[in-house]
Amino acid sequence: MAIVSPSPRTAVTLGPQWDIDAGTAGLIHVACDTICDDTIYAAVSGVGIYRGDVSDGSWSDLNAMPYNYYGIVVGRSDGTLYAATNEICVDESPTTGGPFCLDREIVAPTSTTIDKVYSGVARNLTPCETACCGAEDWDYLFCGLGSTLVAPVPTEYFDMEPSSLRICGCTTAATNSVLYAIDAEPYWVVDGSDGTVWSYEDCAAKKGPILTSPVDGALIDCDDCDCHASTFSLEWERMCVACSYDIEIMDANGNVIVSWTDEEIEGSPPVLYVGPGDIERLAVCGADYQWHVRMADTACECVHSPWSDTWEFTVAAGAATPLNLLAPDNGEMGIPTANVAFSWSGVPRATSYSIVLSPNSDLSGALASEELSGTAYQYAGTLSEGTPYYWQVTAWIDGSVLTTSSIGAFTTLTTPEAPPPPVVVEPTPAPVIEIPPAQMITPGWIYAMIAIGAALLVVVIVLIVRTRRP
Repeated sequence: MAIVSPSPRTAVTLGPQWDIDAGTAGLIHVACDTICDDTIYAAVSGVGIYRGDVSDGSWSDLNAMPYNYYGIVVGRSDGTLYAATNEICVDESPTTGGPFCLDREIVAPTSTTIDKVYSGVARNLTPCETACCGAEDWDYLFCGLGSTLVAPVPTEYFDMEPSSLRICGCTTAATNSVLYAIDAEPYWVVDGSDGTVWSYEDCAAKKGPILTSPVDGALIDCDDCDCHASTFSLEWERMCVACSYDIEIMDANGNVIVSWTDEEIEGSPPVLYVGPGDIERLAVCGADYQWHVRMADTACECVHSPWSDTWEFTVAAGAATPLNLLAPDNGEMGIPTANVAFSWSGVPRATSYSIVLSPNSDLSGALASEELSGTAYQYAGTLSEGTPYYWQVTAWIDGSVLTTSSIGAFTTLTTPEAPPPPVVVEPTPAPVIEIPPAQMITPGWIYAMIAIGAALLVVVIVLIVRTRRP
C-alpha cells in the first residue's frame, strides 16, 4: 500500500464560515474538547490539525505534521488530543543524536531523509492552550509497531474509516488512558497476524513525575570559595517506562538558568547530580530557584509527560562575604526623626544594593524600599518619635541575590516635654486698716500706788493731830 503525498497546506480554507474544503483537503475528523469551553478540533488529512472556537468560528493551526489522519479522540479527564495516522516519518541517522531521540527530525513523507515510516498516533497534552512563541509540543506514539526500510512503509495501517481510533479509561485522573487502533491489513486466520486491533496504554499523559529531593523550600549550602551553590542532587520518583527526562532549573521569576534535555537517567529513583560545571551556570549564593522535571522518552519513542510540580530551593548566602550594617548601630537609641542616614559595608562583585526600612520586625509595611548603586542611603521622610524601626540591605549581582544582611534595629529620639510656663500672680493691694486715735492708758498699778500714798498721808495727818493734843 503506497503512501499518499500530503496535499499542499494552501488547499484548505479555514475561516469564520467554517468552510473546510473536504474535497480538496481530504478527510476531516472532528472531536470536541472536554476541558476548554467552545472548543473543537479538526484533523484534516494531508494538511494538519486545527483548533476551532465555536463562539466566533475562528481556527488556529496546532502545527502538527501534515500527515493523513484517520481518527481523532480527546481524553475526558485531562483533555489530551490523539490523532491516528500511518505516516509518522522518522530520521534515525546518527547526526540527529540517535534513533527516536528528542532532537530527531520528524519530516514530511516525501523527504529524502526518511529512514522509517510508522503507523501510530500524534499526541498533544495541552491542545486547548496556545503554546509560547507559536510552537506546539507534539509527540508521536509508535512504540511496538513496525516499519520497513525498503519503501519505507509501515507494517500496520491505521487508516480505517469512519475512524480507526478509540479511547478508553479516560474519564478519571487516576486511570491511564488506553488507545485502540484498527489495523486495516487483511487478517490472517492462520496465525492472527495483521488485521488486528492494537492498544497503547498512555501512562504519561495525566501527570508528571513526583519530586522527592531537595524538599520544597530547601536551603542549599553555599560554596564560599566560589560564591555559588555547593554540589547537590535532584531526585524524583521513576515514571512508568521512562528512560530519559527533561530537567529545568529556573530563577525566582521562572527564567530557565540551566536545563538538561533528554537526559538518560537509570535507576530508581532517578538522580541528577548537579556538579561544578552545571553550578557555574547558576547565579550566586543567596538566590532563590525553582525546578521541575518531565519524562522525555521511553525505550523506543520520544514521549513527554506533563511537567511535574514546581519546587523551590534557596542557595544560602555566603559567609565569606557578609554584608554588615554600619549606621545606625544595631539597637542604637535617640536617632533623629528626620534625614536619617544609613550605611553598610560593600560586598565584592555586587552590582547593586537594595534597602528596606520598616516599623515592623518582619519588614512588612515598608516605609522605604529602594534600589541603589552605592553603600549609603538617606531617608527623606520623617519618622515617629520614640519609635523602634528595622532595616535590611541586600547585595545583588546582575539581578540575582548575592547576600543579605541581618535585620538592624534602632529607636528614634523622644523630644523632652517643655517645662510649664511660670505662674503669674497679680499683686493684690494691701488692705486699708483704720487705726483709731491713740488714747493714753494709765496702768492700774499707778492708781494703786496713788491710793496707797493717799492712805498713808491720811494716817500721818491723824497721828500728828493726836500727838499735838494736850
